[in-house]
Amino acid sequence: MRIGLDIRPLQTYHRYRGIGIVVTAILEAFRLTENDHLVLYRYDHDAPESTVALPEDLSWEVVSLGAPPAQPLVHALRATVRPGDRLDVSGQRLDVFLQPDSANGLPSGAPVVTIAYDLIPLIFAEHYLPGLSLSALRRLGPKGFVSGYLRAYLYRWQLRQLVNSDRVIAISEATRRDLLKYLPRLPAGRVSVVPLAANAVYAPTDERAAQAKYGVTKPYLLYTGGVDFRKNVGGVIEAFHRLRSVRDCQLVLVGQDFVAGRADAQKSLAQQLDDSPYAADIVRPGFISTEELVQLYSGATAFVFPSLYEGFGLPVLEAMASGCPVVTYDNSSLPEVAGEAALLLGPQDDLSTALDEIFSDDARRERMRESGLKQAEQFTWAATVDQMMTVIRATSQQDEGLQS
Repeated sequence: MRIGLDIRPLQTYHRYRGIGIVVTAILEAFRLTENDHLVLYRYDHDAPESTVALPEDLSWEVVSLGAPPAQPLVHALRATVRPGDRLDVSGQRLDVFLQPDSANGLPSGAPVVTIAYDLIPLIFAEHYLPGLSLSALRRLGPKGFVSGYLRAYLYRWQLRQLVNSDRVIAISEATRRDLLKYLPRLPAGRVSVVPLAANAVYAPTDERAAQAKYGVTKPYLLYTGGVDFRKNVGGVIEAFHRLRSVRDCQLVLVGQDFVAGRADAQKSLAQQLDDSPYAADIVRPGFISTEELVQLYSGATAFVFPSLYEGFGLPVLEAMASGCPVVTYDNSSLPEVAGEAALLLGPQDDLSTALDEIFSDDARRERMRESGLKQAEQFTWAATVDQMMTVIRATSQQDEGLQS
């Protein structure tokens, strides 16, 4: 079987985020038979596959798609109205094509399996998909308004790619439920659930070089991730303020968004952090290596993840695999990932009170740590890719049946 895979997400800002993590893990965990062959599609300005630990017995080749577009947004918009611009993979005689990023569209010339991560922009449309209104124009300004509207148009086009896929892999039961609820034209029989996993590098460690490097000298809470609306980072800061008023501790916020200060959300958050009465105890190291992140996970009193919605919530799994107690919320996919190993809060629960209880109970933290390690062991990339291959092979066989 010849399988195509779009690895262009490794050449964009996705590389160190969710989609890039998934593509890298898939490449490193592929276990194909001697009759299988992998065809990787990428732009020609670098070779991201050379930085990935591909299995030694993997049969593969690369197809270059030329230089990346100078204006990605314009290029993407053109692709939505010119079907002839679709990637044609018929020349490689593929049995199936795995598309990890629906923003790149569906190729022609082979049945397509697309990975669906979440429908967050659609579910929280008032925050992510600006409508044509005077208030939106005032809030975003002319340039931001046009850009936001075009991105909203592209997102809805991406949803149509999911509907038109031969099969869809949802990364959680929660995502599958949302797909069937919000995309009624997508048949339930086309959607399979395949959960993600934490990379093997996430494991308990006694190394604390990262703490020394970034000035972490007290018991601390850890958060890593973005700063957009659903991440509820403001809730973490408010809870830390109340906790810090009664307990000497620090808050470590990992991620480039905490130091970049480009988008309005980042600027507003940076101002909130700068004005904090406990600013000296809020550590913002920016983007850090995975090795350093593992050290911060392993040494934290708790990893706090107060997200309002997640397609999967991979940081929860990474924290548990690193031996860190997790405090998160009982919504979306988070209960699937955390199981009974994390402290799952309801919308009415007070985050600062819960965190204070974790700080004050050594035995409870140890129980959470042990439970988290066991929970994380249930998710492996080998199992994930094996399940994806089951979907891929079924899609290929279904297409052969239709042709015959």
